[in-house]
Amino acid sequence: MHVIVYVGISIDGFIARPGGGVDFLDTDQPPADDMGFAALLERVDVLVMGRNTFDFVIDSGFDWPYGELPVRVATTRALTLAPGLEQTVATISGTPSALIAALEDEGFATAYVDGGALAQAFFAGDLVDELALTIVPVVIGDGLRLIGGTPGDLGFEHRSTATDPNGFVQIWWERRRTPE
Repeated sequence: MHVIVYVGISIDGFIARPGGGVDFLDTDQPPADDMGFAALLERVDVLVMGRNTFDFVIDSGFDWPYGELPVRVATTRALTLAPGLEQTVATISGTPSALIAALEDEGFATAYVDGGALAQAFFAGDLVDELALTIVPVVIGDGLRLIGGTPGDLGFEHRSTATDPNGFVQIWWERRRTPE
């Protein structure tokens, strides 16, 4: 399983405010394009989303941004799905390693992991293969970090950097692993 984390982050390194709010991502000058989001969705064959992130997307009032991409929500609680989503959205639970095994059993090969706590768990298990950070041109002062504890240093190699006329910077890294 190839795991990609793609996330927006403030200049000072936060993915959300202390209470989980991500309103700072909606700046008065949004990025001029989608910062590679559509291309990401074409590269992956499943989205694994934390429950809080799923609830936020559902409650936001936005149109479902993932099209027909299969979505697995990491939760032990039942979901109430809007009509049409029951064909693509299902629940999944367990440790990140167990999630990967279950996804592989379903035939998936490349996963986009979304959600702060879920991404932290994947980093803690050294299961992230690619990381895309879109730096939003704002300092929020305090909040939730993308990466918590890790099993040690996790080396990444720079793949690309893209800039946007409205001040957004996106950096892609690939995990550098030592051959076994």
